[in-house]
Amino acid sequence: MRRGGGLTHVRVEGDGWEGWCAGPEDLAAGEPVTVIVRPEAIQLGERPGPGIAWTGLVRQRFFRGARNVYMIEVGPHRFSVDGAPDQTLAPGSAVTLSVDAAQTWAVRG
Repeated sequence: MRRGGGLTHVRVEGDGWEGWCAGPEDLAAGEPVTVIVRPEAIQLGERPGPGIAWTGLVRQRFFRGARNVYMIEVGPHRFSVDGAPDQTLAPGSAVTLSVDAAQTWAVRG
C-alpha cells in the first residue's frame, strides 16, 4: 500500500508480535529494521485497518483526573498508555494495545 514520498506499508515482526508500519519502498523481505512508534499514538483496544497490536497485562493504573494512565507489560517491554477517566482496568487485566500503521516507522538497522 503506497503512501508516497518513498514510503509504503511494510509487514514487520518482533518478539511475539507482528503487524504493519510505514517503511521504505525498497525494503527487502527479511531485512532487519527498528520499528519506531510514537508513545502517544498507542491506544487501548484493537484499531481497524493496518497497524500493530500487542497483548499485555495492566501492571499499574494512575488516576490523573481527566484520564487514567496505565502501565502495560508486553513481554519484556512496558508501555505507558492513556485511557478515558471512566475506563477503569484493574492491575492484572489482559488488554490489547494497538497503533495505526501511519503512526509507525520501520528504519533500517
